[in-house]
Amino acid sequence: MPLYRFHCDACKKELSLFLTLKELNRPQTCPDCNNSSLTGPLRNENAGEKPGGNISCDLSRRS
Repeated sequence: MPLYRFHCDACKKELSLFLTLKELNRPQTCPDCNNSSLTGPLRNENAGEKPGGNISCDLSRRS
């Protein structure tokens, strides 16, 4: 499940939430102040990650 960042306009805090795509399309509530005035998602926390981390594969050295 992807992790998304939001900003609460009421208490000015940034928070991260694990959400499915269905949940992402619903209004979210701040767990600190229970206000539903969240801005976001700011960006997907998992964006840019590659499966396997920083492993490179050099096939030119095959024997």
